[in-house]
Amino acid sequence: MPSETSDTYEGEMEQTLPQHSASSRPRDTRVKVLYIMGAPRCGSTVLDNILNEIDGFFSAGELRFLWQRLHQERFCGCGKAFGDCEVWSRVLEGLAGDGVDLSASKLMSRQKAISGTWRTWQLLHQIRKGDVSPEIQAHGQLTSTLYQKIRAVTGARVIVDSSKRPWDAALLGSLTDVSPFFIHFIRDPRAMAFSQSKVKANPDRGQPGVMAPTAISSSALQWIRRNLSADAVRRAHPDDRSMVIGYQEFCSKPRDIVEEITALVGEAESKLPFSDDHTVNLGGNHTVSGNPDRYRRGPVPIREDNRWKDQMPGRDKTIVSLMTVPLMHHYSRVIQRTDTGSDRRSPTAARGESL
Repeated sequence: MPSETSDTYEGEMEQTLPQHSASSRPRDTRVKVLYIMGAPRCGSTVLDNILNEIDGFFSAGELRFLWQRLHQERFCGCGKAFGDCEVWSRVLEGLAGDGVDLSASKLMSRQKAISGTWRTWQLLHQIRKGDVSPEIQAHGQLTSTLYQKIRAVTGARVIVDSSKRPWDAALLGSLTDVSPFFIHFIRDPRAMAFSQSKVKANPDRGQPGVMAPTAISSSALQWIRRNLSADAVRRAHPDDRSMVIGYQEFCSKPRDIVEEITALVGEAESKLPFSDDHTVNLGGNHTVSGNPDRYRRGPVPIREDNRWKDQMPGRDKTIVSLMTVPLMHHYSRVIQRTDTGSDRRSPTAARGESL
């Protein structure tokens, strides 16, 4: 996987505010938000970073963790504290009021109380019925305001949110100021579980930290929950609002996949940051949270990480396979596909067959 290679690289941590031409500044009051859904370690961070390099795009990273990261005093993708970051200091100004840490703590508590993967279907039902609770409405309004402020500060036409949580993706359907698009990123559950079983250093704080490992069975359950609920979100929107992307296919033809994504959001003529078909040039970003590889800079090769095939214990492979086999069979074409199929947004291949 490109986000877990052993390659080393050098890059400056100091970043500049993304510059977009005056003609690229949005006039529509609705903010285009490209939301990436999926299970952990699916490859979303690499895709997020690539899209951030395209003129008119701003990648916020896993935006749902903004309040938690503020409370924990973590670092932006630029390597600075959020209060010192030239983007987030301006976005947050006046947004959370005085005493940001206290406000962040309260917002974290509200978010935890109202959201959750298994609540995705409930939220979609409430949105269809026009019966969204006041607490969710308030959270949605704050989310909408946050997107609006990001657009105002960065001048971006498309905001990329790689939070991956389907509940938050579903919430976008209730926001009148947001024009949502969805990427459903799917990786083989055995590869995901193997990746999550490894400890990974995380430089997003003042003192050394790590991404803690996850038990194999817990990873398998996460994969099931996230993908089932992501299917539900896509089915709740028109076909031309979403794409399903397999990790293996993305690594096989990353440039082609990114071209399809830009077309999805109406930015088909965008210049892409590839030096060749499998190498992308990454400058810097202001992502809120994500895989530690969001700190990568310079030329980055995009290639599949399939170490799990040789290094994952057979017992672990069997456990994950048995737990996920029905859904893995359902997604078999997506997981194994290495060509850019023309049916990615068809009812069966893109939106998912009824389960």
